[in-house]
Amino acid sequence: MIPDNSIDCYIAPLVLHLVESPDKMLAEAKRVLKKGGVFGCSIWGSRDNSPYFTLLPDRFKEFGVETSKQRSGFHLGDKDKLVGMAKEAGLDVEYCWTENVLKPIHKVEDLEIIFNVPGNKKIFDKLDEEKAK
Repeated sequence: MIPDNSIDCYIAPLVLHLVESPDKMLAEAKRVLKKGGVFGCSIWGSRDNSPYFTLLPDRFKEFGVETSKQRSGFHLGDKDKLVGMAKEAGLDVEYCWTENVLKPIHKVEDLEIIFNVPGNKKIFDKLDEEKAK
């Protein structure tokens, strides 16, 4: 375990929106940072500007394919909400941004990466089983 007030800088790019409890992660950042320490994080930007992460979920929904009920990776996409959470955890916020994930899809291999994400693969396997019946 990292000791209290022991680090100068805590950087967490594209992680906060994925952890089970963003509030706990922010509290942990506050706990380990030295007074005056710097906290930096980024989150996914809006759904409209991140097609790489919306391509399959949107198609699943369009075709009525049931997926897990877990929250969207875009649940923290509002800067004001993120700044409020950080301040509530006792962190100073000097600058806040969201990142748009615009990974280009140029060839089949680019799509294979999306298809082979464990959660997506599970859905495709289920669809294959249903089709085989």
